[in-house]
Amino acid sequence: MSKISRPINRVVTAAPPKRKFDIDSLLTPEKKRELQKQAEDKVLAREIAAAEEEYLQQQMDLVDRGRHPEIVEEYRDISLDLPPFMDRIILDGRTFMHGGRYSVVKRVFDVIREITWGAFKHDDEVNNRRNGNAYRNERELRMSAQTGNIVDNTGRPAVKF
Repeated sequence: MSKISRPINRVVTAAPPKRKFDIDSLLTPEKKRELQKQAEDKVLAREIAAAEEEYLQQQMDLVDRGRHPEIVEEYRDISLDLPPFMDRIILDGRTFMHGGRYSVVKRVFDVIREITWGAFKHDDEVNNRRNGNAYRNERELRMSAQTGNIVDNTGRPAVKF
């Protein structure tokens, strides 16, 4: 027979009820003003400490970029021009609107350009436009009756790639 040393379900004991105080009857107006001043001082001190920490981190990043330029991500500006069926690109929760100008890191810049290129390519294919896809034009290859060679529509020998 096995013995269970702990309960199968965790037993959560309720916290004792919180006592309610009549603040107005227990504290004088002078004491309330003093406590309000202490609260303001503590909040201000907390904000100052957070601002100092943020500024210190910014300065460390600046020094780090100066000493190790190979780890700094390059920023690029992009003006978003999208095909008519798109009005925005949402990437990692950030929205980039058609016609907007943005400063983004290079990897985001590359992804936006790839999405834009693919969207224009899709628009060209849907609307049967071939001007942007010249590499996809049919070559109209045929076999020359005179020489037996395969030639394109201009009569030149076809080139294999």
